Amino acid sequence: MQNSTDLEAAVLGAIFSQGPCTAYRVRERFRRSLSAHWNCSTGAIYPMFARLEQRNLIRPAKGSEESFGVKYEITPKGTQSVRDWLLKTPQDGAQLMNFDPLRARLSVMAALSVDERTKFIESTRMVLKDHLKLIRKDVRGKKTAESLFDYLVARGAYLSVRNQLRWLDEVEKTLNENDVVAEVQN
Repeated sequence: MQNSTDLEAAVLGAIFSQGPCTAYRVRERFRRSLSAHWNCSTGAIYPMFARLEQRNLIRPAKGSEESFGVKYEITPKGTQSVRDWLLKTPQDGAQLMNFDPLRARLSVMAALSVDERTKFIESTRMVLKDHLKLIRKDVRGKKTAESLFDYLVARGAYLSVRNQLRWLDEVEKTLNENDVVAEVQN
């Protein structure tokens, strides 16, 4: 059996969790997510559904016509594919790390002046704090929801952003200490 990519498995998992749904609904679920882990554009989701159907991982649900297209349900083979994906432990810790544009930017922060770095850190902190408020509200709403797993996913997003803020504070402190040292040496 062909292994599913992380994105394919996430799509299969969404269909598994939600029940029969359209490609549009899955795409909207990812778009509305407070996490940017899954980017599923219109140009990618429909061909992916076609591939998943061709591989017999999903199929049109009976009576599935909807204004936004055909509803699909997961097949037993699709459910097994999700289970295989869930049970496959990454062998490299880096596989568990998400792409982080903040870390990528910090790796070349030397290209900015001290003032520019300070402004960048301040504006990034504001964005993260605003996002943290949205996630906190989402976590509270999901804590009373039926799905424990939706709550745990939202809680993980909350903790990740909170830790990014803590790390950003550490970055700022370290840069400030090093800027003072550099000024004293000059």
